Amino acid sequence: MTIELGGSARDRETADCFAFVDASGDHSRAFDKPNVPTHFVMVAVVPRGDCETLRGTADRIRAEHFGTAEMKSSAIGKNVERRCRIIRDLTTLDAHAYAVAVDKTKIDPESGLIFKKPFQKFLHDKLYARLLRAYQRVVVRADEHGRPAFMREMKTYFERKHPSTLFSGFEVEFVRSVDDPLVQVADIVAGTVSQCIDRSLAPEDRRVLIAASRSLSMQVEVWPTDSPIFEPDTSASGDDLTVFRCALRAADAFFERFDGETGDEVTERAKRALLYLLYRARVEEDSRYVRTHEIVEALSDREPDLALNPSQRPIRQAIGRLRDHGVLLASSQSGYKVPQSVADVLDFVTQSERVLNPMLHRLGKAHRVVRDATAGRVDILADPAVRAIRAAVELQSDPLAAADHEIREQQPTTPDPA
Repeated sequence: MTIELGGSARDRETADCFAFVDASGDHSRAFDKPNVPTHFVMVAVVPRGDCETLRGTADRIRAEHFGTAEMKSSAIGKNVERRCRIIRDLTTLDAHAYAVAVDKTKIDPESGLIFKKPFQKFLHDKLYARLLRAYQRVVVRADEHGRPAFMREMKTYFERKHPSTLFSGFEVEFVRSVDDPLVQVADIVAGTVSQCIDRSLAPEDRRVLIAASRSLSMQVEVWPTDSPIFEPDTSASGDDLTVFRCALRAADAFFERFDGETGDEVTERAKRALLYLLYRARVEEDSRYVRTHEIVEALSDREPDLALNPSQRPIRQAIGRLRDHGVLLASSQSGYKVPQSVADVLDFVTQSERVLNPMLHRLGKAHRVVRDATAGRVDILADPAVRAIRAAVELQSDPLAAADHEIREQQPTTPDPA
């Protein structure tokens, strides 16, 4: 059975994104029962080239690992060694995966999302909205689920949410996963992501699986944003977790600010860079800094020319745009990351000092040279618009200003009169 939802032949002919979708998990909240996952994961596999060629390659991988059977994550189960072998072969596919993982433990029990139909609609729309932010015309082939009446209900929902226009298009087709190897690939990836983040495996097995999954071209978004998959060790300071969650909320606010709209080139690059940094922090449980070339590799799926640019300026522009909008990011000589501790934020302070202090020192020298040469008539820092810069330069290069600042810092604060 195949049910087509919305869209048109024109959408299929002009589509710049064909997505093959499947999921892992269910809407159950009976977490005290065995084998009930805390996360529901939905994955879209987007070919970079010809779909039929990729489908043939995927079917050969299916035959090698599953014989005549369908390629299913549930058939692999917790056999990590076998799953890693399959993932290794899937990395040869010229495709990129978009994943959305929902933490069911964070869903408000008073909300409609505890019910199956609203939950399914929300998950699908969360993933499709992400695809529509990246592409103009999207055609989706999703694994069928539920009864035909429910899928027809989905038709009405998605036609209302994502109507086709002159500049954009959207079409969904529900298919049996057994009939499409690329939908089966989405099933394997979704099940793999679920095992990486759900803690159903032993820690060592999870580390092995996460390491194998890093070879996939994939970005994972977690919802809600303040639901960290990885929480830093807070034995030294409870402020570490506060910093991490603050960074996640700031990231979520950035995505909400630009939700449903296509920004300029830098903003779109910033969105993708932030998704990758969040993925490294929350899914891979990686507390290391992410080097610029790693971000470039992750973003080159949508911007192939980025890898050919030897300059780091495009990435610096993206990071700057994120920080301009209040996103909290740590940086050091080793790269960038979502801060997971107070120490990470202090790294950013140290890195900024390394950059700012030499600049202020050089500016102070230029200030003195010009004043000396003009007998004090020209003061290049006299403009009120650069008052803050002048104060910083004086603190560094003017002993009197530095002494005055020290005295002010040592004076007790006088409370404001009632």
